[in-house]
Amino acid sequence: MLKRVGLMAGILVSFTSAAQALTCTPLKVLGSGLTAINKSISPPSALITGNNWNSDFIVPSGVRYREYVATVRTEKNGQYDLKMVLKYSDESMKTVFEQAARPLGVNDSFSMTGKPQSARKQPYQVNVLTGGTAVTGNSVTVKASGCR
Repeated sequence: MLKRVGLMAGILVSFTSAAQALTCTPLKVLGSGLTAINKSISPPSALITGNNWNSDFIVPSGVRYREYVATVRTEKNGQYDLKMVLKYSDESMKTVFEQAARPLGVNDSFSMTGKPQSARKQPYQVNVLTGGTAVTGNSVTVKASGCR
């Protein structure tokens, strides 16, 4: 009898873990149709010039994701400013992750996650900011996915 209880408990744990696993789908970079963007980080914005620190990813309409994941892969050491924002059609935004001067090494990957405001209110875009004065000229690859 005890062996069966132990076996049943093991099965329940397995089902619980499998039920919580999410399937993630890569999102496309706005304007390119690709699922990743490689860039060399520009200097910070000035009065006249902008920067390239932001990358926008399109969330397909009609799809409900439980979670969004953005991953940044760095090619050089540095302290990177990182931020992930979900943008909504009513012009509201939700910052789901923000960290200044995050130390990352050569070929490091760092993932940020965030949940939508509700199951019914899904974003139309995921914005990922990767930059910082100290990492100007460093190359990064940025990806984002929707998970359900």
